[in-house]
Amino acid sequence: MKQKFNNYFFLAFFISLSLIACNNNDKKAEGTEATDNAGTPPAENTTTAAAEEKIDAAIAAPNLYKVVTDTLGIRVLEATYKPGDSSVMHSHPVNAMYVIQGGMGEFSLKDGTKMSLELKTGMSAVRGYDLHSVKNTGKTALKVLLVEVNRPANITAPDAATDATKVAADNYTTLHDSLGIRIVEVNYKPGQTSAYHTHPDYVAYVVEGGTGELTDKDGKKNINDIKAGTSWLTAAHGHSGKNIGKKPFKLILFEVSRGRN
Repeated sequence: MKQKFNNYFFLAFFISLSLIACNNNDKKAEGTEATDNAGTPPAENTTTAAAEEKIDAAIAAPNLYKVVTDTLGIRVLEATYKPGDSSVMHSHPVNAMYVIQGGMGEFSLKDGTKMSLELKTGMSAVRGYDLHSVKNTGKTALKVLLVEVNRPANITAPDAATDATKVAADNYTTLHDSLGIRIVEVNYKPGQTSAYHTHPDYVAYVVEGGTGELTDKDGKKNINDIKAGTSWLTAAHGHSGKNIGKKPFKLILFEVSRGRN
């Protein structure tokens, strides 16, 4: 019975991804995604931890999954599938994803259930544990950034007084907020500044590069030339921001509010 429920959950997830792709440009926030009507986080998967079959994607398919960084209970993977590439069955813990380069993929469950889906560039989602294999059935390479979180589910809510999406709402927009992972889109126009704010541990991915200046609580400034396509993992900290370049820059943040092991 559990396996059948898992299959339906998996299919529902990929259907929801299609809807996200259609609506992503119009959405400014999805804070309600993280809770049910009672205000409690949804269950992150349909199996217990002991029942989860763990098959590391980077070990099972090292030609397709490259480890970018792995620290603080957070692992960043870059998955690249060329046309015709396929992976063996593998698993992911609670994770978030961002489609760097879109394409067509066929996803297969352990019981043989298959689903074909177009993953569009810029699509993002937060997901619970899953087990599948993937095949690129399209004519273009498919590239996805995965942020896997191996932390307990003791989730801490952000402090509204310093939450970036509250105190710097013009720059930080929540796309998804679920399972202790929040995906935030960051936009700074040339000359634009933000008030002092804080972030939990997070992964950043640069969609459009530029030059930013960060100022910490003590007034220390740090100038960064951020290049499109780069990513990094940073421990929790606070700062104000400013675009000191001549063009806008855009980032995607994967903030992790789960406690460290």
